[in-house]
Amino acid sequence: FDGVDRYSGWTAAVRFTATNLPAMPALIAPVGDVPVDGQSFIWTATAQTDSYKVVVKRDGVTVYTAVVTPAQAACSSICVWPLGSPPAPWLTNTLYKWHVAAQNAEGKVKSTKSVFTLVATP
Repeated sequence: FDGVDRYSGWTAAVRFTATNLPAMPALIAPVGDVPVDGQSFIWTATAQTDSYKVVVKRDGVTVYTAVVTPAQAACSSICVWPLGSPPAPWLTNTLYKWHVAAQNAEGKVKSTKSVFTLVATP
């Protein structure tokens, strides 16, 4: 149709490609104040994902990055990656902001951000 709802000639064909991006991971833990010992990053597993990139920032500066496959993070319905893999200079009573990006050959999808503070346990 043309601009005034009358039949008109066909427009030229336009090619496009549909991409299969991973779904957005949902962050589960750590969130809020958490003890230093035994912490892991935990998020939901997503289909069509080749790897996950875990990024942690302190005061806007990246202090930790890990790229892991679903197998390395033992993903089934959730994925688990220990805070100490590889070790980072984690500080207690410091606010950290983190997110996870699910990646495949078509691109990546970032999760929302979450915050946590490591609290020393007596």
